[in-house]
Amino acid sequence: ISFLSAGSDVYKGQFDRMEKMGVLAVEMEAAGLYGVAAEHGGRALTIVTVSDHIRTGEQTTSEERERTFTDMVEVALGAILKDTAR
Repeated sequence: ISFLSAGSDVYKGQFDRMEKMGVLAVEMEAAGLYGVAAEHGGRALTIVTVSDHIRTGEQTTSEERERTFTDMVEVALGAILKDTAR
């Protein structure tokens, strides 16, 4: 669990500044998801899977992405089912 930066900071070379603030990942979609949920009175949750390491250039293979993303979807669906059962 960590902080995410939503936006284009990654493209501006702000790695050091983000790390000092405890940001360990960058994503582009969650902020929009939360904005839409707030506008319409809904709830939203983001589950993030890391696929690429910005500093080192490491990337997951296609097979790793498929497996881990499938696992992530299963976690998300399980959370939804648990929430709707309340």
